[in-house]
Amino acid sequence: MKPTLSISLRVCAACSVAAMLTIGLPHIASAGPTVVDPAFVAANADDPTAYKLCCDDQFTIAVFNHPEFTSSATLLSDGTFDYYNTRIRAAGLTLAQLTTKLTKLLVASGQLTSPTVTVTVTQVAATVSVVGDVKLPGRFPCKTNMHVLDALADGEGLAQTAQFSKITLMKAGAAKGTSIDAIKLFGGDSDQNLPVGPQDIVMVEARDPNDIDVNLSGEVAHPGQYTVSDEGAPVFSVLSDAGGPTAAAALSRVQIIHDKQVRQVDLRSQINAPTADITDARVYPGDLVVVPTNDRKVLVLGEVKAPSVYMIPDGDTLTLSEAITIAGGFTPDAVRPKVELIRSTDGGDPTITTIDMTTYLTKGNADIVLKPKDLVFVPSKRQGMSSSQSFGAISALGGLVTVLRFLSL
Repeated sequence: MKPTLSISLRVCAACSVAAMLTIGLPHIASAGPTVVDPAFVAANADDPTAYKLCCDDQFTIAVFNHPEFTSSATLLSDGTFDYYNTRIRAAGLTLAQLTTKLTKLLVASGQLTSPTVTVTVTQVAATVSVVGDVKLPGRFPCKTNMHVLDALADGEGLAQTAQFSKITLMKAGAAKGTSIDAIKLFGGDSDQNLPVGPQDIVMVEARDPNDIDVNLSGEVAHPGQYTVSDEGAPVFSVLSDAGGPTAAAALSRVQIIHDKQVRQVDLRSQINAPTADITDARVYPGDLVVVPTNDRKVLVLGEVKAPSVYMIPDGDTLTLSEAITIAGGFTPDAVRPKVELIRSTDGGDPTITTIDMTTYLTKGNADIVLKPKDLVFVPSKRQGMSSSQSFGAISALGGLVTVLRFLSL
């Protein structure tokens, strides 16, 4: 059994909930955690997208290696809770801010010198309202890191007559709402997927079905509305009018939404081998065509010339040797016999496979086909690095932000 390294990551900029990432790594000298620098927490404490604690929220407090300071709490109606004979005001604080507050309290009390505090919300008492032209209007629990798409999903999605361009988010206490372009929202534009907090209202207004063009969104050069006749038009024609797909388009998973029915078509395979089923596919006024982003990516780190995140070609595969090649190939300091493939597993620790790239293919082995979110790590002769130091290598490429963005793909 290989030793395990627990990395405690406070994801302030993304969701402000403490995320625990456990990776099985060999050759760990110490069982202690690698923790985000407190400056990282402080720098993101005022992130406007972070969830803020509300009355009746329930959460747990844990201090690494000090179970005697572990506690569960519920935020009272006055916005406070008790923690070891101290009344603490926490209403309106992000988890990062409360983490900093508790850390300072433990240090000031003289009980600990440099505690590693983790705060995790276990139950959110606040609600969000979803009203208007959705399938199930109502009030729903406000979850941590909740966004507009999450709220609409709780309302079982847009009704057929929903006006795609007229979604409004009313923040609690605000006099004016924020308009959201639903075409861009469902096309994957994260700027439209605004954070939703307690007591917010997501409103969907009805559309006029007689005055809607074909709406094209996602990975196309010019998303927007395009006029077609009542007889419809070929989907390829509308894509052409929009300037064609972008390089990041997942043409193998294009969605055509017509009369409440979602049809997924593989346009990628039809480019070189068209069939009547696809080339004759037509879109009609009121239809929504979504060209999704190819989010199938891998991370190549260590002694390659261009370490970075790389895309698995849409509708195709990417092998281990191909990934190393597109990353510029090995550097002179690469330890080729000890290339490591780190692969996540459902609900368990990631697996680490060591491959001798000097002989693997010459021995008749089939090249390894990579999966989305695989991490390829090439150790260094100079530093003797293995996956046990891969966290440091990641930090050199942009730190925790790089890792968290990759993990959230």
